[in-house]
Amino acid sequence: MATCIDCGEDKITVEQIKRGILECKDCLNEKIKKRSAEFRAKNDARHARKEAQAKASRTSHEEAYSGSCKNGCGKVVHGEYVCFACREKAKVKSFALKSGEIELWRGDVKDGDGRVAAYASENPDLSYRDLRDAFRLSLGALSKILKSRQNPKASRVSFLVRYERGGEKVLTVVTVRGRATTEQKRLRLTELYKTGDVAVGDDPSISWRTEYTAWDLGLRGRHKIGSKRQR
Repeated sequence: MATCIDCGEDKITVEQIKRGILECKDCLNEKIKKRSAEFRAKNDARHARKEAQAKASRTSHEEAYSGSCKNGCGKVVHGEYVCFACREKAKVKSFALKSGEIELWRGDVKDGDGRVAAYASENPDLSYRDLRDAFRLSLGALSKILKSRQNPKASRVSFLVRYERGGEKVLTVVTVRGRATTEQKRLRLTELYKTGDVAVGDDPSISWRTEYTAWDLGLRGRHKIGSKRQR
């Protein structure tokens, strides 16, 4: 065995020395990794410089440009290739609906997930499959996006409910507490009282009041509290 010229350990065989190999396998691998990393760093730096130069060249050329709008409208522009009016027309055209398309959402949102969640919140009757077909997303992706909609914060909401009881029109205040949206609670009360006259609100003059939890309404389980307020 012979000594490696790098690490100083006896790892070089006679056959390796005959072939001119004076470094052990470990040291040779480390040297290859080091040179590869140096090459990649130099290559990345070269590409970054070229890209920066090309960008600066495009910017300087456009800033120095003075002539007719390159969109063909005939207007004279300075410091830009396309005039403002043509850019605005292109923007409107890009947002125009094509044949067979419908607009699902229009508004300021931070990202695509926010657009889906906002549309789903405005249309609580839509199922996951309806939203999947509308936005062309997988059910798994929708599940993650709509997690906040399916798990709303606990809240307490009062409703004025007008319905028939024993042939008479009755007005009562129904309070629902628990983890469900206001719209989910309202829709469930319309089914429970068999009336469409359910509105968010309260009236201190009404003495008969009923309190439900989201469980009672079938949103989370079953539970009910009914009481007449003491005067």
